[in-house]
Amino acid sequence: AALQEASCFATPPGAAPLVQRSAVLAPISPRGAPRGGLAAATRMAAEDRITLAGGLEVSKLGIGAWSWGDSLFWGYDKDMEEDAYLAYKATREAGINLIDTAEVYGGVGKDWGLSEKLCGKFDKRYKDEEKGEGAVIASKFAVIPPRFGREAVVKAVKKSNERLGVDCMDLYQLHWPGFLVDAALWDGLADAADLGLVKSVGVSNYSAK
Repeated sequence: AALQEASCFATPPGAAPLVQRSAVLAPISPRGAPRGGLAAATRMAAEDRITLAGGLEVSKLGIGAWSWGDSLFWGYDKDMEEDAYLAYKATREAGINLIDTAEVYGGVGKDWGLSEKLCGKFDKRYKDEEKGEGAVIASKFAVIPPRFGREAVVKAVKKSNERLGVDCMDLYQLHWPGFLVDAALWDGLADAADLGLVKSVGVSNYSAK
């Protein structure tokens, strides 16, 4: 089956589309694959970029970092950190530059945001040791009570930036719809952008409509 570009960067009604160009990756088959086989075809797809509103260029393929740091669903423990970094390194060497994380990836209490911390740590290590370019790291705001106002979004992105070790995040999204409070949360995303806390904003787990 063809690999299709994930439509995970939807925008509120009336807003400019976050993804400025879209495409469908051609089916990969042994006969039609370029020299080097499936790995080469995957790398070619990963290195092909799309441009998000705001000018960020990201690979069509990305990697989700939910399992990095999440003990509740994925059984992560601190002894797995090196393996997680090697997965990050392999991802970057394959040409993928989009890393997807979230504040809820990790768990509750002291593990809240652990995936963000690891993503920031891995990105710094990769740049220091491999002299590679930094990744485009996307994180997400958890719409949970009582965090329903625009101020909650700004407060959360500041904490996410601290965990990532950056002053300005590449891409920040609402993790899922806020329904009756969506408008206030979208205002919070706009506030975060106006304050220079994020380069681009978007939403996750929304329908195309």
